Amino acid sequence: MTPADMPIGVPADAPAGPARPAPADARDPLDVHAALAGLRYPESVALHPDGDRVACVIDGVANVAALDGTLTPLPGGEHALTRWLPDGRLLLASGPHTLQVLDAELRPAWQAEVDGEIEDLVPDGGTVLVRHADPGSERDGSHLGLRVHDPSDPFVRTPGGRLRRLSWLQIGDDRPREIVLPGLTAWDADWRDGRALAVTSADETPAGYYRPRLDLADARTGEVRTLYHTPGSSAAPGWHRAAGPRPWSRACPSSRAASCSPTW
Repeated sequence: MTPADMPIGVPADAPAGPARPAPADARDPLDVHAALAGLRYPESVALHPDGDRVACVIDGVANVAALDGTLTPLPGGEHALTRWLPDGRLLLASGPHTLQVLDAELRPAWQAEVDGEIEDLVPDGGTVLVRHADPGSERDGSHLGLRVHDPSDPFVRTPGGRLRRLSWLQIGDDRPREIVLPGLTAWDADWRDGRALAVTSADETPAGYYRPRLDLADARTGEVRTLYHTPGSSAAPGWHRAAGPRPWSRACPSSRAASCSPTW
């Protein structure tokens, strides 16, 4: 043992003791890396209305998991989202622009398509709200900054031309109906009784998420009403049902983001 190898606080002329054995649980760093790289984790986790099973996406494949951990993978692949309908049927985003319903036996029962890429599904009774991004839309860092696939070539950036839109469908009908938000992009939304509560901004780039407003859009009348403006981000809009549906959202001013609170 050289002086440079001596532990701190031990004189350099102290006799060298026996070499310390490697810890019993020491592992080759390459083995550790391989184990970490092989980890799988569920995404888009949804609990069945009866509470007896869970739907999730693992490695791009939707699965239904029993409470004992048994996984049933669903055919098709390229799944992104899972949602349960109130009657126990399973709603999937299958591929970038296809939504699909499976019956109680997990057999295909219905499917429809929307333009662009599906980013969220919000079921309510026999309807579903779809938030979908136009081809070429910018995405955040969790997607490595890559845009939604756009087959056009060359790519031409046009302000206001690539939005995140809201459309709704009656399950069983393959015709999506857009909820027009004039000049706005929708970052998040909830859906109840034919009305969409949406976090929106005029800026369609990811920066617009941090300067949003809260809008209420009626799919039946086409009316869009602004409920709230916030200088910071706003997320997870929802409906409070204690005395009839009332909208709310968590508003987070950027200067004091820790003080998020519901806004009625």
